[in-house]
Amino acid sequence: MRDRHLANEGEGEGEEREEEDDYDDDDEEETIGPDGIKVKGRSRRELPARAVTILKNWLLSDEHFTHPYPTTADQAQLMAATGIGKKQLKNWFTNARRRIWKPLIKKQLEEARDAAANGMPPDNSERAAAIVHAAHAAGLTRGDP
Repeated sequence: MRDRHLANEGEGEGEEREEEDDYDDDDEEETIGPDGIKVKGRSRRELPARAVTILKNWLLSDEHFTHPYPTTADQAQLMAATGIGKKQLKNWFTNARRRIWKPLIKKQLEEARDAAANGMPPDNSERAAAIVHAAHAAGLTRGDP
């Protein structure tokens, strides 16, 4: 199914563009709601495992871990490598930063704090500083990074 939208980003004002809907009509499933009535809903689509692996590898790489926001060039490369569109890519990163990256940053920050509290210096002080900065950017700390 295709919907027409007015373009506001990166295209002339007022021009129309076509954008594919995230779901096809064929993907609807009937389920029974809490009140016992059949409800039509859309099935949840998952990205191909290969695409998820590529995206996770990028997100968790040393180069990108402390700033998990792909540049325009990174986005183009990731879209080509995974075969997914820009909207799916942006949605995946939004969710991954919340579900994968933020908990990892929080865990690493807690480990660094525990090590410091026990008088042990961090293994890599440069990485520890980057983790503290990333945790601050993620809203996990207060004050200066």
